[in-house]
Amino acid sequence: IRPLLDVTREEIETYCKENNLDFCVDKTNLENDYTRNRIRNQLLPMLKEEFNPNILGALSNVARNMAEDGDFLDGYAKRLYKSIGCPLPERRPVVLDIESLKLVKPSIRTRLLSLAAKDAMDKSYHADRVHWEMVNSLLDKETGAEVMLPGGLCVAVRYGWLAFETEKDRAKKEKNENVKFSLELDKEYEINGETVSFKMAEGNVKTDSNQMIMDYDKLDIEKLTLRYRENGDVIALFKDGKKKKLKDFFIDKKIPKDERDKILLVCNENEVVAVIGHRIAEPYKRQKNTERGLVITYGTGN
Repeated sequence: IRPLLDVTREEIETYCKENNLDFCVDKTNLENDYTRNRIRNQLLPMLKEEFNPNILGALSNVARNMAEDGDFLDGYAKRLYKSIGCPLPERRPVVLDIESLKLVKPSIRTRLLSLAAKDAMDKSYHADRVHWEMVNSLLDKETGAEVMLPGGLCVAVRYGWLAFETEKDRAKKEKNENVKFSLELDKEYEINGETVSFKMAEGNVKTDSNQMIMDYDKLDIEKLTLRYRENGDVIALFKDGKKKKLKDFFIDKKIPKDERDKILLVCNENEVVAVIGHRIAEPYKRQKNTERGLVITYGTGN
């Protein structure tokens, strides 16, 4: 602590003696075999004598300013991180929007990458600058490009997203078993950790963030099914009834390819009437004159 306090060894010894404190010296601190010791024992005294008598105070101010700047950048990065991450309820794998990453300065971008890696692995996860440079090189590459980081963490480009995939995440890439249920009211379905329920409600019903509402009277409940996507699925996205392939809808929404098979659909044969958590087909949206609604509640099960 002597260089930081700008006091001599003798002054420390005197202070300890006057206050009945033990004083001992780590003898390695007196040897110049280590770079840190040469800086402390040779470089700093030379700078103090020949350039700036207050060099220690100046360096201390620089360190303090850097720490304050770092605290500000860390706080800004944490706030930004919440807005450019995965929009899916489970937030797995951890992803960041590539176009948003391109807009921020390198100091913020590195912090965002580190936050994502810690979310994917654990809070103690660390990677060196060379690893973040490898990740930065992915921002201009096509879907499928990837790099491996320490600890088995894979960072890959997934349709506009930068995905941070652990070994466990990658093991889940296999397509979900194709489930298909006939839709029943007032019944809770639990599918691969997700719970979904359907209820008919009358009047102007307010929905929560984990709910969607459709025009009940425009639906044929007996024909509706709950399932994952299949080849040929389409969804009507326009008021004139024009349809778009579900695959193109996912691409437009920048939903990672690995997540598309995990999103539940409400369907009438191969027509998708609702992408749960994302979109209701235009013809089935609730209107001002809607008298009865079909409320869909979704989320992660216990």
